[in-house]
Amino acid sequence: MKFSLAQLCFFVVFFGTIPLAQSSSGVATLSGRVLTEDGHPVSDASVYLASLNGVAVGRPATVTTDKAGVFKISVKEPGTYVIHALKPEEGYADVIFAFDLAPGRVLKQQRINISKGQNLTGVDVTLGPKSAVLHFKVVDERTGQEIATADYRLCQVQVPENCVNSRAVGEFETTVPATEISVQISSPGYSKTTYTEKNRPFVIVKPGEERTLVVRLPPSNENEDE
Repeated sequence: MKFSLAQLCFFVVFFGTIPLAQSSSGVATLSGRVLTEDGHPVSDASVYLASLNGVAVGRPATVTTDKAGVFKISVKEPGTYVIHALKPEEGYADVIFAFDLAPGRVLKQQRINISKGQNLTGVDVTLGPKSAVLHFKVVDERTGQEIATADYRLCQVQVPENCVNSRAVGEFETTVPATEISVQISSPGYSKTTYTEKNRPFVIVKPGEERTLVVRLPPSNENEDE
């Protein structure tokens, strides 16, 4: 289950020179390739356009790259869009928010102006860096029984203001940047707990890593502050 994120971040946007052609149908098309940071094509990657024209209604249409990493997507409404590409199963998450990007990295995204009937080609989209996946299982410290609902707060240790919050029912899974991540978990009737590992109040995750963390929450005292 992918958790919801709460805080938007402005990213550095790079513009490219894109060949233009005109379509007689009135529907614009955008085509190009999805590549890794070292220039290799990525097959079966998902690509979608996020509109900057206003509040989007519904889920953006998503296409999948072929074996050569090539995609083609139709655009019915003219306007300004940002291209998103992802392949979570190989560690390439959809990088949107400040928390998603490891410290010291700069997100390179293309902003595309699309007019009615245009045919835009040769658009290369670069994936990376790789993220990690953390699975959480929260249990009662005394009984070992799974706790049904828990609230999560994950923050980058090096950039403490880069945080996300989520509430999950049952086991929880999320992508995180490859860096040091602090994890605070709470649930009604239990004390808020910071997950520790090797006597450190954070976990260190590597690019492409997938791990399961079991968090044991102690029952709260009746007089304990919320």
